[in-house]
Amino acid sequence: MYIFKNELRRHRITTVAIGVILGLFMMIVITIYPAFSDDAQNMMAAFGDLSSFTNLLNIDITQLGSLEGYYGMEHDVLINLTISVYAAMLGGNLLLKEEREHTSEFLLTHPVSRVRVIAEKLLASTVILLVVLLCV
Repeated sequence: MYIFKNELRRHRITTVAIGVILGLFMMIVITIYPAFSDDAQNMMAAFGDLSSFTNLLNIDITQLGSLEGYYGMEHDVLINLTISVYAAMLGGNLLLKEEREHTSEFLLTHPVSRVRVIAEKLLASTVILLVVLLCV
């Protein structure tokens, strides 16, 4: 469990920063809604003929007129995209960090199997992503 705790400790500042930034961003999105709701009907009319595109992305344009629909669409698009990019960066960083700092050889000399090292790093990345999701 040392590897797990070490990875959580190493990524704590980034995790909190991403969570706070995304939370603040969603608060800004909610404050923009009144200005958006005035133009929602015009936007729905403009995107009305793009039904094949909206069906492909599973977007219901008619829901954008309500606060829940607007927040849901912004959350789905922006938060999911940001968390996906962060997850890819985190996953690559967890393993490449050992190579970059030349600590993988040292780590593998200890009585810990490679499977356990990767499993603890995977568990740490899962916990980190769950903390970010809970911040939003």
